[in-house]
Amino acid sequence: MKRKLLSRRPSPAMAVAVIALVSSLTGGAVAAGLIDSADIKNGSVTKKDLHKNAVNSKKVKNKTLKARDFAPGELKEGVQGIQGLKGDKGNPGDDGTDGVDGADATALWAVIGDDGATARGSHVVSSARNAMGFYTVIFDQDVSGCAYVPAIGGTDDSIPKALIGAARTSGNVNGVNIDTFDYDTGGFQDNSFHLAVFC
Repeated sequence: MKRKLLSRRPSPAMAVAVIALVSSLTGGAVAAGLIDSADIKNGSVTKKDLHKNAVNSKKVKNKTLKARDFAPGELKEGVQGIQGLKGDKGNPGDDGTDGVDGADATALWAVIGDDGATARGSHVVSSARNAMGFYTVIFDQDVSGCAYVPAIGGTDDSIPKALIGAARTSGNVNGVNIDTFDYDTGGFQDNSFHLAVFC
């Protein structure tokens, strides 16, 4: 009398053993077929997980890379484009305002002859020869705190050869004393001169 075979499901342990056996016999082909993108967590595969040269042109979707993905100089420059149209002329700028006139460098000056007479000048009240080579020029204002710039010079186009000095007048704040000297001996000598006063 034949025995009736009972139908039984394999145990979980048996299933794991069979899968392990098949995997060992067929290599990674079966495992690769069983794992797809849904089985991989986003962001879990990093650069170090990829084999060198694993990603090549065939595995990159066309038109997905951008210029920043390439090393400098890798991409060739395009052909220069056509020059654009000339822009409209800009509006003229506003005129600047006139500046304030500056004060004259000096309003006090005189040209005095060797006899002490004023040949020409500005704000000069009087001038005089006091002694040999000694002159005084009086202006219409206080010049005691000003700077005196004397120079030997003729009343015409002549240029005498002499020495000159200047100092304020004692007892008159409006006056300037001038001494003129012989160029060679240094003694007092009458000479015409120019005087500028800066206050």
